[in-house]
Amino acid sequence: MGVTTVVASNAGPSNAVGATVVDNAPAGTTITGWTAAFAGGATGAANGAGNINQSVNIPSGGSVTYTINVSVPANQTGNLANTATVTAPNGTTDPNAGNNSATDTDTPAPIADLSITKTDGSATYTPGVGVTYTVVVSNAGPSNVVGATVVDNAPAGTTITGWTAAFAGGATGAANGAGNINQSVNIPSGGSVTYTINVSVPANQSGNLANTATVTAPNGTTDPNRGQQLGHGYRHAGAHRRP
Repeated sequence: MGVTTVVASNAGPSNAVGATVVDNAPAGTTITGWTAAFAGGATGAANGAGNINQSVNIPSGGSVTYTINVSVPANQTGNLANTATVTAPNGTTDPNAGNNSATDTDTPAPIADLSITKTDGSATYTPGVGVTYTVVVSNAGPSNVVGATVVDNAPAGTTITGWTAAFAGGATGAANGAGNINQSVNIPSGGSVTYTINVSVPANQSGNLANTATVTAPNGTTDPNRGQQLGHGYRHAGAHRRP
């Protein structure tokens, strides 16, 4: 949600009765509501929703200040440009029409709270017996993410024999593969990708089995909580036993 402030003023010398104020939502967005504060004897509608197309009365020296709430969808791209205009009523001459329009332009600065978790459901492993990891990559928003990178390399001495991905909330990417994962994925706000990763563990494996998965936001997108971009799977060596 964005908030825009628009001020329509009358420097006189005459009063303006029936001036028109217009403000349309930027392309792809919606004005969810607005309020108007009047000064210097100005009058008009005090609030509303949707695009503004209002008749107002502004005495010389008066003004109307609009506070406009704009809903910006999570998939919004490109610059956000909004123009407001005020037009003098018929029969009234405005000697300076160049200040009857004002435009505010904002560049995109998407924010997405990406997180990743990883588990294999066990604290130990058995050499010679495969391990299956579940990795979940999520986007808590508020912006969509296009081109996040998910990386998961097999623990030292082991091999990822295959993996599958299940997508929720409109997320997209490669559905399966083999070997280490280094994938570009698109995850809308509220969406997620769940990987099921099969790891082959040789019979002579020793030491702890440590595996880390990461998700990285694309260039230009800010992640406010980078501490959640690492997911760890960690198993201690178990006894050499038959499965």
